[in-house]
Amino acid sequence: MTAVADRLRGLLREGDTVARFSGDEFGILLEGLSSPKEAKAAAARVVEAFRAPLQAGDRQIRLSVSVGVSLASASRHSAEEHVRNADFAMFAAKQSGKGRHHMYDAEERRSADERVRLRSDLQNAVIRNELRVDYQPIIDLRSGAITSLEALVRWQHPDRGLLLPGSFIPVAEEGDAITEIGAWVLATACAQLRVWQKSKSDLAICVNLSGRQLQDPALVGDVKRALRQSGIEPPSLILEVTETILLADPTTESMLLRLKALGVRLAIDDFGTGYSSISYLRRFAVDILKIDLEFTKEVESAEGESLFRGIVELGRSLGLELVAEGIERPAQLARVAATTCDQGQGFLLGGPTEAGAVAELLSAGAIPAIFGSTSSVPRSGRKASRRNPSRSPVTSASMRPT
Repeated sequence: MTAVADRLRGLLREGDTVARFSGDEFGILLEGLSSPKEAKAAAARVVEAFRAPLQAGDRQIRLSVSVGVSLASASRHSAEEHVRNADFAMFAAKQSGKGRHHMYDAEERRSADERVRLRSDLQNAVIRNELRVDYQPIIDLRSGAITSLEALVRWQHPDRGLLLPGSFIPVAEEGDAITEIGAWVLATACAQLRVWQKSKSDLAICVNLSGRQLQDPALVGDVKRALRQSGIEPPSLILEVTETILLADPTTESMLLRLKALGVRLAIDDFGTGYSSISYLRRFAVDILKIDLEFTKEVESAEGESLFRGIVELGRSLGLELVAEGIERPAQLARVAATTCDQGQGFLLGGPTEAGAVAELLSAGAIPAIFGSTSSVPRSGRKASRRNPSRSPVTSASMRPT
């Protein structure tokens, strides 16, 4: 660490301060800077200075440095806050790769703190009965009959109201909460399907699996338990996995084969978003392709329809069932149906609804071409973040290289 300190001192101006905080962490205080650009340039010099190896006796040692930069005026930040902000920015730099620097951003910090609070709240959401499952119908495009329903979890947060999956599932995947939530959704959906099958015996249920669940050795046991306790036949349970998960982690192959051995069906969700789709279809013993909504969105154009037909023909040649996702307009429905795609899903055919309303849909026997009003249905659970474009005058910069 002496060599590191010596190299850091060589970068300082007169009046600047460098100190070792602990272990491999150092702090640098630069006073009298005129702009954020000047602070960024100083951080870049620190990173660049450590690209050259350090000499330790007769050995050369190569290090990479991550630098976090905090800008503040004395009127807004205490010294402790200044250091904490630089520390937060340093860890953000580490996460983006080796040899990087990162400027502290208050909005980014608020977002991170929000995720921490959300992760904590999620730990007991199942125990507190805050979760619920809504169901979106999947329709046979020839008869209009409901063939299956996709189970979609919602979280009735005590303070924030109803949260859609995009707001909390990524946070749940950062910890262990996703395995508990996933097991609960699986058991709830299978039990509900058993109730509906009393009036429609050939109905199926679709349940999404996350990447973290596929890495969990307990997943096979969870599926077995849900099948046994609900009493449904294995083929009426469809487990959905996104194509991006398969591409990101090919080790999921063994887990999918174990699940397949239980007799359940496997579906590839968001098909067409990956870069090597075809090679995975046979390898993962897939039964169903759910064509990504981006292809459905473009099906009204000549080029888009040709591409959509190509995907359908590919699936047909492999003996797979096909589901078009994201059907929202009558013209889309007509074009998709003309391609001989088996089934469709989307707000035009029915949005996610509570279990109690599904029985009424099933009793109707078939879904009309346009199902209900879509004007009030939320298209996404994500919220756009807002950044404050203004900054207070810069009087100093604190950096945490490590």
